[in-house]
Amino acid sequence: MKIYMMRFLTVFSAIFMISCNNGNNENIIVEDQNPVALQEKSSLARFSKPGGNLVDALYQELVEKKPELNSLETELNNFATEANKTQNIFYNYNEKSQHFYEDATFLANQIKDSVTQIKILEIIKLSSDKYDQQSKELNRLVEKIANNQKSINDNHTILKLLLTIPIIEKFQEDNLPKNKDFQKVIVKQEQLNRKILEKTPN
Repeated sequence: MKIYMMRFLTVFSAIFMISCNNGNNENIIVEDQNPVALQEKSSLARFSKPGGNLVDALYQELVEKKPELNSLETELNNFATEANKTQNIFYNYNEKSQHFYEDATFLANQIKDSVTQIKILEIIKLSSDKYDQQSKELNRLVEKIANNQKSINDNHTILKLLLTIPIIEKFQEDNLPKNKDFQKVIVKQEQLNRKILEKTPN
């Protein structure tokens, strides 16, 4: 719980700095005009497709309007590529070693002489254990990179949500349909029902 609270406060502080950076009279979250993603004609077409996400669409509009967010997204995208490349270096290296020991063990098990087989399997295991020890620190670093990336992804999602919730709340407030329009429909329905009943034979 403490970790999530610290994460929330960190992201909230970042949002506060972004919103204040352009002056007190400008609000990064609340816009006077409905975002394109919430305009009637674009909304259905845009989000009827599989995978369409309104939160992402609203956040993307903010990114296009705010240089600070745009810069952050560029940095995130560029770094994700760099992090993946770094991890893949180890994955490719490690895969060859693991593959070798699997194949070596398979071949050793084909040796008919049991004494020789046991000796060869021991040699393979010693080499495998040596490799595990040699790559132990690299494994730890790769795991750390993966965990950090999960944290970045979580914080990125929190950022999107905290910036877009006020947008949808403002849309709800500004575009709340009037009760009288629905009441008129109900009155007309009741009138039509009475007319139908009046003309219905007993």
